[in-house]
Amino acid sequence: MEYHYETQPIPNPISYYLHQNPIIFHKFEVIINHFIELIVPFLCFGPWRFIRHIGGTLQICFQILLILSGNLSVLNWITIVPALWCLDDSYLLYKYIFKQNISIKIISLKIQQKIKLIKLFIFCLIIYLSINPILNLFSPYQKMNSSFDRLNLVNTYGAFGSIGKIRDEIIITACNKTTIEQCNSDHHWLEYQFSCKPGKIDKAPCFTAPYHRRLTWQLW
Repeated sequence: MEYHYETQPIPNPISYYLHQNPIIFHKFEVIINHFIELIVPFLCFGPWRFIRHIGGTLQICFQILLILSGNLSVLNWITIVPALWCLDDSYLLYKYIFKQNISIKIISLKIQQKIKLIKLFIFCLIIYLSINPILNLFSPYQKMNSSFDRLNLVNTYGAFGSIGKIRDEIIITACNKTTIEQCNSDHHWLEYQFSCKPGKIDKAPCFTAPYHRRLTWQLW
């Protein structure tokens, strides 16, 4: 975290200020990151409502912090969606936003049983399709962005596989002369300006997420 903010694919203006924090703050970030990613997901499947509420709230807050810290595309926004499933009608915030509905629709026992069977089937299907992705996680030749079934239902995905200490930027230039011989001096070559790609040091980073600037990302 000491260099993540300046070497991430597409930093934003807030990334600069987060980078200026002291070392102790960055170490605390690492602890929080491991806690949210390794422990909190189990809370989202907790047996009690308040446990799931805590898990969902922590996940959403964490993703909002990531959204503020850099342009990580749509990744964090779509991670918020399943976290919302942890927050039911009894969630404290919902009580103030939404009014309780007095009329309650009673679902027959047979329909409830069918719904449970469908949920059980989907659960077993996901478990089965997750075997190869899980084995991939423990493999020394791990594939980061890959699919393991024809319908792409369960895959492995990562924004980027490593955090570099040095930021290398590819600068693309072009010459509008008719022949290469005419482009014999540096002032004939013009730099292509990307809308959100870090390059010029006198140009501030931009906000682009959740829009994904694929070419800029791939150049990184």
